Amino acid sequence: MASGGGVALLLGLLVLSADLPRIVSQDRPGYCLELPVQSTDSSGGGSCNQCSSDANCPPGKKCCGSPCGNTCQAPEPNLCRLPPVTGPCKALIRQLYYNWGKKRCEEFIYGGCQGNLNRFDTLEMCQKACGGQAQPELHCSVLPAVLSLGSRGHEKT
Repeated sequence: MASGGGVALLLGLLVLSADLPRIVSQDRPGYCLELPVQSTDSSGGGSCNQCSSDANCPPGKKCCGSPCGNTCQAPEPNLCRLPPVTGPCKALIRQLYYNWGKKRCEEFIYGGCQGNLNRFDTLEMCQKACGGQAQPELHCSVLPAVLSLGSRGHEKT
């Protein structure tokens, strides 16, 4: 009797699962030089727009952002090889990216939108993702000005 109940339970689960929508992964391996632009209209919003997801692209290509919309492009297999991309927005956010040629994490200015995935908030996150003896190359334009102002008006007389 226990096996009959198990079969009935299994059949019930199969019937229920037949009504569930199928989830098919459309993401293909690799990374885009620029992330795809999310659009609310059906055309995608760009003059050369070719795709809205990887499923719209031929085999071996990904749907990636470009200056005029989303296009099917050959992906970069390693996110740590992607160049730093500021993106079109105007925020001035200091982020780190992995410089593949120098084998270290370096600072760059991120605009706040789009860009790519070679972008990290901390040195630890950059090193964990890309490895190496990454040392940040930090550029601070404010510090020299502060240091030069620090002695003005505070000299002992």
